[in-house]
Amino acid sequence: ADAWLLARAIFEAAPYRPMDELVYSQDRGYLDAFLLTARGGEFSEELEDYNRANPGRIDEYLTWFRETFDREPPGLRSR
Repeated sequence: ADAWLLARAIFEAAPYRPMDELVYSQDRGYLDAFLLTARGGEFSEELEDYNRANPGRIDEYLTWFRETFDREPPGLRSR
């Protein structure tokens, strides 16, 4: 995420929505929620642990993502 932000800021890289979503999620403190939602099938135990340690945080992230990007986050999008 940091490398992408650097590329966008210094080297004027063209926008790439998936990476921009990742950077914004990290900036807002939702990187764990982003990754665990996007790859929940691969990290189901970690997602359960995260939900126990951070009740309501995934729902907070989902609401933020939908309001910010006007679409479902990775992992919940229709293919």
